[in-house]
Amino acid sequence: MLRKFLLIGLGGSGGKTLRYLKQNLEEKFKEIGWEEGMPDGWQFLHIDTPAAQDSPILPGSPALLSQDEYLPLASPGIGFDAIVDILDAKGQDFSGWLVDPRYMNIPIAMGAGQYRAVGRIIGLYYTDRIKRRLVGKQRALMQAGAGAQLNQLAERLSGTQLSGEAPPPVVIVISSLAGGTGAGILIDVCDLLRADGDKWLDESIGILYSADVFGDLSASAGAGIQPNTAA
Repeated sequence: MLRKFLLIGLGGSGGKTLRYLKQNLEEKFKEIGWEEGMPDGWQFLHIDTPAAQDSPILPGSPALLSQDEYLPLASPGIGFDAIVDILDAKGQDFSGWLVDPRYMNIPIAMGAGQYRAVGRIIGLYYTDRIKRRLVGKQRALMQAGAGAQLNQLAERLSGTQLSGEAPPPVVIVISSLAGGTGAGILIDVCDLLRADGDKWLDESIGILYSADVFGDLSASAGAGIQPNTAA
């Protein structure tokens, strides 16, 4: 029996990981003649700040995720300074880590600029939006027929008819520790998952990239990666 998965990519690195994973799975589907598409029992969600996903650059790069699989946090007309003011008016306790918007000229529609505090502030502002999308993905994962579809895929992969009870679903959260949005919202997203109370959501698995993954970047492109990861 194949297990259900909810795979959540945070920030740029998390989202690219999901895209390559989907590409590899789709290539496997072609090999075995599976024409039903991605099973409903495997759900993908990329959460990032930019209004649009990074477009593929290299030949053979995986396609962009579908609209249902990408959650952009930036909204037109709402800048970082306005977000800080609104959270402050609501009594949000920033506990000394607040980034002063007067010194952070960041166009958040393009991302959090590798600033973890910026990513977290944006995530706090859009907590309800993140929660709704997480719940929607959980419901899609558990809908009627999702398990049966995975059984069909398992039988296609193994070439034999399978029996037995499927194991509980698994949620995997993928993020870099070195950037802005992913590293900034990682803990809060995991807390939102745990809040639902289901055991499988309370036992999420993290795949977290440290600074050495980005060792080939130039000095200017990699500025801030090591201290972000250490922090």
